[in-house]
Amino acid sequence: MLTDRAAYKYKVKFFVKKVSIAISFPCNMSIVYKKGKKKIPFTKEPALDIKKYEARFEETIEFESVFFKSKSTGK
Repeated sequence: MLTDRAAYKYKVKFFVKKVSIAISFPCNMSIVYKKGKKKIPFTKEPALDIKKYEARFEETIEFESVFFKSKSTGK
């Protein structure tokens, strides 16, 4: 039943400074956060520094999420 459930609303915030990956050819990097069918892309697609093997994003992504918990089962 609906009265058996409790809803919890969370605000989630990610900050991605850089991504390191051992690829030795020039390319652009992108990040997409996926939860269920919902996809949230980061806006920046920085070039990969092939000497340091890293792409610097310096970007924050923020979203709200609702979780439901059964009061009787705890699940």
